[in-house]
Amino acid sequence: MQTIILAAGKIDYTRLPFGMHQSNATIPVNGKPVISWILDDLIKKEVSNVTIVVRIENNRLIQLLEKHYTKRVNLQLVKVDEPKSILDSLQAGLNTIETSHDPIQIILGDTLIYDSYDGKEDKLYISTVTHSENWCVAVADEKGALISLHDKKRMEGDTHWALCGYYCFSDMLLLKNSLKESIENQAKEMSTIILKYHAVKKMNLIHAENWFDFGNLESLINSKKSLLRPRHFNQLIIDPLLNTITKISEKNEKLEDELNWYSLLPEELKILTPRIISRNKNATQVTITQEFYGYPTLSELFVYGDLSIPVWESIIQYLFEIHKLFSIYTKSVSVENSKIMYIDKTQERINQLLQDDTWKEIWNYETININGKTFPNIPTILKKLDPSIVNLTQIETYSIIHGDYCLSNLLYDLNNQIVRMIDPRGSFGQKGIYGDPRYDIAKLRHSVAGLYDYMVADLFTVSFEGNNFTFEILEDEKNIELEKYMDACILKYGYHINEIKLIEALLFLSMIPYHADYPARQQIMYIAAHQKLFHLYEM
Repeated sequence: MQTIILAAGKIDYTRLPFGMHQSNATIPVNGKPVISWILDDLIKKEVSNVTIVVRIENNRLIQLLEKHYTKRVNLQLVKVDEPKSILDSLQAGLNTIETSHDPIQIILGDTLIYDSYDGKEDKLYISTVTHSENWCVAVADEKGALISLHDKKRMEGDTHWALCGYYCFSDMLLLKNSLKESIENQAKEMSTIILKYHAVKKMNLIHAENWFDFGNLESLINSKKSLLRPRHFNQLIIDPLLNTITKISEKNEKLEDELNWYSLLPEELKILTPRIISRNKNATQVTITQEFYGYPTLSELFVYGDLSIPVWESIIQYLFEIHKLFSIYTKSVSVENSKIMYIDKTQERINQLLQDDTWKEIWNYETININGKTFPNIPTILKKLDPSIVNLTQIETYSIIHGDYCLSNLLYDLNNQIVRMIDPRGSFGQKGIYGDPRYDIAKLRHSVAGLYDYMVADLFTVSFEGNNFTFEILEDEKNIELEKYMDACILKYGYHINEIKLIEALLFLSMIPYHADYPARQQIMYIAAHQKLFHLYEM
């Protein structure tokens, strides 16, 4: 089945206040733009042939698609110049596909449906809405059969059936003919085509169970909140009126450590975190309610944003200054705490990884081939670096740390340079707010230089057979300069660069077993750990 995504529309400025974006498809939602949510879902559904219609001047969207998706799916971009309506965009997309009686699915570039796309029958997904003027509304008879469609009109009644922006047509030739007639009659809405097609082949109305719309402000806000992922928590509940977020976990220790960190943080530093509204702990559950911020994460801006290098340098500098505030507060500790983190934890994670037969086989190779070059494998490298790892533990003074000071845990208001830190670790060898400050800096480097955020966004290609790996991270050109600036800041703020790089490498190595449900991510992280360890091995 062919798939066309229509993403050539401009933002409706009367409904969406996002002047920095050229289309709804590039509006950021919880870490990535709308178009990425749609394409990632299609890739999971094993949709292989995708045509996307974009405006020729929408360079941001075009670059994003070419950089991040052309190697992940059979993608064809159709660039149109000032389409008069959505019908012109659809015609441009259909003109690139050979005419046949095969089915085709059409998806609007500002809507996401997680429901299965199984089946090739004629269908329209619908969902219940309260304000008819924002939607194309379907009217059906008592049996649920489509009677008529009404575009963005105020209609009587408390609820209505809105079209969700997904259409499946079983007959491409009939669709093209219906489109041709509609354009000749100077129609501009999808509803005209649908009704012409429906007059020949009946279209079924299917209720969408999981629909997220990004086409108007209210639905965008609701969709963003609904798409928040629980991460370490069993449940997230957002109060849309008070703008609070409640985390509920049955893994009490993780949330207890986080709550403890927020509580112990000095008052003058609490401004850097969301305010805790309430907390509750019982025998089976820990609950925290905090302020909810709509700021994007720095991870989102780093991977999908278009900020200049000077802006990013300013952000990185600001993050080092914040961390410098933390270093004012110190505590003497035993080296045993660092041993737990750098030696015991690493070995524990390696043992966990080697429970998998595939990884046990990879681990036991003496050498590993990456992109055509042969290297000693990680066990050999670790033996040589063992004295350096032991040396990491020889630190007896800790400072306050976040513990997971990476871009995905830093909410950022770009206009006012406001940072809010979320999801602290809450322990480092022992519970509390103190830890090795180098650990935070390594976490930051594993985002900026290690490209961790690209990995968890699946913006890479990787394959392996035996001990032969090939990979490519679909990164931005800016990252080379930012890595240099990151390392300059590490030196400027008094850290030893090789210590930070070693901790970063151990981070990548220790996180591999935590991604067992994403084998490709495990592979790219193994490569990252290897390359960073080998860089130090050569020195």
